Amino acid sequence: MEQSTATARFCVARTRGLAATAASALRAAVASVDKDQPVFVVTSMQELLDHSLARQGFTMAMLAVFGLLSLTLAALGTYGVVSYSVTRRSHELALRAALGGRPLGEILLVLKQGASLTLVGLGIGLGAALLLMRFLTSLLNQVRPYDPATLAAVCLALGGSALVACFVPARRVTRVDPVEALRQE
Repeated sequence: MEQSTATARFCVARTRGLAATAASALRAAVASVDKDQPVFVVTSMQELLDHSLARQGFTMAMLAVFGLLSLTLAALGTYGVVSYSVTRRSHELALRAALGGRPLGEILLVLKQGASLTLVGLGIGLGAALLLMRFLTSLLNQVRPYDPATLAAVCLALGGSALVACFVPARRVTRVDPVEALRQE
């Protein structure tokens, strides 16, 4: 009959202090029972726990990095669309300003357009997230799949970044001289 060396034996000992300082005492205790029994690895439970969770921690860190990158790209995309729209509507906005429109009204007009686009995107994204959430439950630690606080925080972060991205071109509209904008058309 063949002998199998694939099975590993573990011994757990509670010590005061670091595992490295107790290693020699543990090796001596094992040698006193069986001098031919090797002791390969002496480590702490915290190190074992950290090692077992390292892959999941790396996955979560990468998801966080890609999430922030996605948020940045979404804000830049929103900025680009709203900025392009403001450029295309510069004649209309200049006419409003020339006829006595207030700068706050123009800012609110641009923000309203950006907010409507943002709400449509948030609705589609929230629906997709709710559908796909059950596939991500294995990656979530101490968070329920349909956690309303997490979903609300994500919606606020996306909505806030989109409104900030819309505010920049909206503010730029108020700095344009109406006469100069009308003259260019």
